[in-house]
Amino acid sequence: MKPRYAAKVSAIALAAAIAAPQYAVAQTIADQIIVTATKREQNIQDVPIAISAYSGDLLKKSGVSDIRELSILSPSLVVVATQSEAVGVNARIRGVGTVGDNPGLQSSVGVFIDEVYRSRNSVALGDLGEIDAIEVARGPQGTLFGRNSSAGAIIVRTKQPEYEFGGYGEYTRSNYDGNRFEGAVTGPLVEDVLAARINGFYEERDGFLTDVVTGEDYNNRKQFGLRGQLLYDASDDLSFRLIGDYSERDEICCAAVNIVNGPTGAIVDALSGGDLALRPADPFDRVAGVTAGRSYTQDVQEWGVSLQGNWDVGSANIVSVTAYRDFQINRSQDIDFTRADIIFRDE
Repeated sequence: MKPRYAAKVSAIALAAAIAAPQYAVAQTIADQIIVTATKREQNIQDVPIAISAYSGDLLKKSGVSDIRELSILSPSLVVVATQSEAVGVNARIRGVGTVGDNPGLQSSVGVFIDEVYRSRNSVALGDLGEIDAIEVARGPQGTLFGRNSSAGAIIVRTKQPEYEFGGYGEYTRSNYDGNRFEGAVTGPLVEDVLAARINGFYEERDGFLTDVVTGEDYNNRKQFGLRGQLLYDASDDLSFRLIGDYSERDEICCAAVNIVNGPTGAIVDALSGGDLALRPADPFDRVAGVTAGRSYTQDVQEWGVSLQGNWDVGSANIVSVTAYRDFQINRSQDIDFTRADIIFRDE
């Protein structure tokens, strides 16, 4: 029996010896995480905020390209689209957030991309392109980010131009005949003074819901975007970063399968001709039978420019951010959710 106990003790000692350096490595990596949630670069362990930070490499390996997919890594964050990805996008942190499908509502979770506030969560629902890092700050952030961040803030930093030439290209094939092209190039225009970066993407995918009235496929994907940047280092203490971007989405979204008949079902069925057979009983049967036969067209165009200046005066760092954003939506939606053509919204 003694050798058996000795073997157990030796195994425990060996496991502890192996675990010790792993903990040291993890601790070293954690010490290197830099965040900007306090409007300046700080070690994440020194920031008095409940915050999670995700590097661009981690986001890419996880397949995260927009804030909706970010919930894969941040379980306290939920981003949902209620009936429309154009204006009905709601973000919630710890279960707190704005609820409603009114285009005039502003989210309680602020979204900031390269220090520029996006007044609607839907403007960040499209592909964000090359991401350097994303930070999710949980809890009220009004002191640093204003009144529209009472539930938290999502801070996105895209990659800056570099003084070494580089680039990449990527193609992705997915289900429903999906194709995605993405690429970027960066390099110096004037050595150690002026650098540029340009990146873009194009994505398309067929819809996965079929309207039995029109035969049209809903909930497809078709979007593209471009972003160009210039980085000007006037001196060791003064720099300027100019960013211009344009993105467009031309999709048929968002249709749903309704399988529950409400209290007004009898009246609706009478108005729509009593086509009860078109209401699918199987929720996994991707057929949208309860529709007026109109299209769920959704066209979104967004563009903007921003100029950020950084001046290190020794005892402080002065930052100036000037930006202009334009966000336009054209969408159609059957808002009575029945086959009877009663109420239809086109805006």
